[in-house]
Amino acid sequence: MRNYQTKIIMKTILRIARTELSTLFYSPIAWLILTVFAFQTSLQYTTLLGNWEAAQQLGNKLSDLTFNIFTSERYGGLFPQVQSKLFLYIPLLTMGLMSREISSGSIKLLLSSPIRISQIIFGKFFAMMAYGLLLIAILIVVIITGAISIQNLDVHSLISGLLGIYLVICAYSAIGLFMSSITSYQVVAAISTLVTLAALGYVGTLWQDINILREITYFLSISGRATQMISGLISTKDLLYFILVSGMFLGFSILKMQAARASNPGYIAAGRYAILTIVVLFIGYLTSIPTLIGYYDMTATKSRTLTVASQNIVKQIKHPLHITTYVNLLDRNAHSSLPSNQMANIAMFGMYTRFLPNTKFNFVYFYDVTKNEKLYKMNPGLSTKSLAKKIAKSNQVDFKIFKSPEQIRKIIDLRPEENRMVRQLTLDGKQTFLRLFDDMQRQPSEAEISAALKRLVIKVPKVGFIIGHQERDIDRNGDRDYKLVATDKTFRYSMPNLGFDVEKFDLETSQIPPDLDILVIADPQIPFSPVAQKRLFKYLEDGKNMLIAGEPARHDVLTPIFQQIGVVMEEGTLVQESKDYAPDFLLGKLGAQSTKISKYYDVMRQGDAFLSLQGTAAFLTTPTGGYKATPIVSLESKLTYRAALPLDLEDRDRKFNQSAGDQRSLGSPAIALQRSIHGRDQRLIVLGDADIMSNAEILRTKPKTSNLQFVTQLFSWLSKESFPIDTSRPMPTDNLIKISASGIGKLKLVLLGILPICLLAAGSILLISRKRK
Repeated sequence: MRNYQTKIIMKTILRIARTELSTLFYSPIAWLILTVFAFQTSLQYTTLLGNWEAAQQLGNKLSDLTFNIFTSERYGGLFPQVQSKLFLYIPLLTMGLMSREISSGSIKLLLSSPIRISQIIFGKFFAMMAYGLLLIAILIVVIITGAISIQNLDVHSLISGLLGIYLVICAYSAIGLFMSSITSYQVVAAISTLVTLAALGYVGTLWQDINILREITYFLSISGRATQMISGLISTKDLLYFILVSGMFLGFSILKMQAARASNPGYIAAGRYAILTIVVLFIGYLTSIPTLIGYYDMTATKSRTLTVASQNIVKQIKHPLHITTYVNLLDRNAHSSLPSNQMANIAMFGMYTRFLPNTKFNFVYFYDVTKNEKLYKMNPGLSTKSLAKKIAKSNQVDFKIFKSPEQIRKIIDLRPEENRMVRQLTLDGKQTFLRLFDDMQRQPSEAEISAALKRLVIKVPKVGFIIGHQERDIDRNGDRDYKLVATDKTFRYSMPNLGFDVEKFDLETSQIPPDLDILVIADPQIPFSPVAQKRLFKYLEDGKNMLIAGEPARHDVLTPIFQQIGVVMEEGTLVQESKDYAPDFLLGKLGAQSTKISKYYDVMRQGDAFLSLQGTAAFLTTPTGGYKATPIVSLESKLTYRAALPLDLEDRDRKFNQSAGDQRSLGSPAIALQRSIHGRDQRLIVLGDADIMSNAEILRTKPKTSNLQFVTQLFSWLSKESFPIDTSRPMPTDNLIKISASGIGKLKLVLLGILPICLLAAGSILLISRKRK
């Protein structure tokens, strides 16, 4: 009996849906919207396809075309553009769903009929769902042409995008249906729908500074809800959001029509609305609990999921992770984590909370002196407190939530971090910092976040720089110094941010720390004392790792160490014939054997990467101590030779002159040494140019070189691949547009001409035939 009643109910709902669809398509508006939607969609798609094809014709290497053409917000992808325009179409379709019945008086017949109000509402909603499928069908036609035009189109991620767009259509339709049920004027219903959609988009920014309301308003916001699905990631939280919002407004519509049928006091109607809203919010809260959220990454390269390396790290975390963000109001990055942006800040860790759902977030606000020089210049004479009050007022933030310098220092002293905004990660009593950086991106990426997490679960490799012999300084910004790579906390690729601990010590006055993993000798200019040499030799004999960076002029200083490891530094400096650069400026390339050191070097070799070397010595190796030598860098042999010192750097036309002492070099300017000793895998790097990792060469842009990538991979090898974290992903395969410009022209003819004309013709024929009947 129950099944029979269910069938009757469904038949009634479907009959109402068919009637509503007939009414919809017997009006010009439905056909006009279909035509305009098809034209706009096709125009956006063919324009993007044409632009990328033109770039391909110019010789540019294309990559990830599915993302760039269909789902990228940055490049104005098709799906984000469609989503942004749906609010213009749907209100025009839903404005007459109920208001037409109210204005014509037919609503009285419906309410007096044996048909349930819920059947009426669901019937009209199903009609809009069916119309939404027609809009999706147009997008499917575009995707089919994309599959023909683009090699290896990532269809699965596009299916996720279609689902997201369809759910937006359904949610908008439910909202429009409710607005149509509260007025007899169709124009008012359309405008009310637009206002409601705008309000739902804006509500996520309201009351974000009030803890009890922050998550509620953030949940209600419809802005960007389909973004993850459009980009290829389906989550139960987003799916259920659209179902709940659609269900809530359908429920509102039913309650409104029931109120029209039965005369009840206003407080009873308001109470029903409130109960329905509370129930939806409660269910929404449950579905937003991280431990209850399910995910499915539809992209071919799993780009919406943590890389395998990061997943392996988070698998080692068994207890709740605590992330505390310390926000200095005077820091230039403070705005990104003010109370109004807390939820967005937490969302940045979405890929991690997916695997670590018990992560706890906390925000601590304070004010203290910073190096934000521009701020002080713009506000001369103000005390730190007065300046903080001024900024709080301009950002409409309660100043009382900010701790004074004295109060914050009782909790944590952030002066070593220059009082910048910083996050502190805590796990099982261990702590580490996750910083922001002085680059365009500012926020940490997966590589930096995973490095910080890994520091909490392993013994952190420690790098020690020797001082006391006029070595390169790791704390200065001079061109020849090493601060950028070694200690600069604001530089994304410095060792502390890649995961290493860094320290310096005087070898003449102290022992080498026993927990040191990598020892760096950076261009010493003064010979080591016998005591220092003994300590170095003992370190090597113990089987620990070392990097030695020298210069041609340091031949005598470094020779005692080189003798211990079977390396011979050739006398003189390497010269490379060039019309553009000084004689001692060399452009080196990674040698064929460099891939033994790092698989990333193979990527660099394929990308034809260059290294800048200035004032360089070459090395030969002799079989000593059981080391196996691997040359890393190669030079153009026909243009490169050894010149005797001193070298005239002004002689730009210098040529090989054997009579002047020039000799062809047989060595390499960079060599890796490896052996097994005392059960350890000992690894050494010898560099003939200490400038290769200097501040100036790391930042060099002319010519564009890859010194930074080269150096970071050297330390990766020395640390036995502990750091940096390899967050590389499989290369996309959708990298080729298969049709020519003329083919795109024909495609435009079909999508921009034939398709809209066919839709207009079908609509015209149907409307004319109905009028004749």
